[in-house]
Amino acid sequence: MHARKSPIVEGNPLKKMCFRLGMLAAPWWITTLLIFGALEPNYSHLYNAVSELGAFGAENTLGMNVLCLFLTGALVTCCLLYTSDATDDRP
Repeated sequence: MHARKSPIVEGNPLKKMCFRLGMLAAPWWITTLLIFGALEPNYSHLYNAVSELGAFGAENTLGMNVLCLFLTGALVTCCLLYTSDATDDRP
């Protein structure tokens, strides 16, 4: 018996890489959120909004915005763009 392969990641190696990067987006976001939450004084994940970590005046605004928010969005976008049918090589 052969295991069925997902049609999303068959063929194009760029699609495979982007699909795998997209799968890393959620764990990356959670990890960076926990790290920057621990670095921010008086921040509680229960009582404060995530946006407060990247707001002006926060301890690590640039790091939070780039590493957590921007990079997570880029990983998800990469996954969606390169694994969609719109970029399929077939006619």
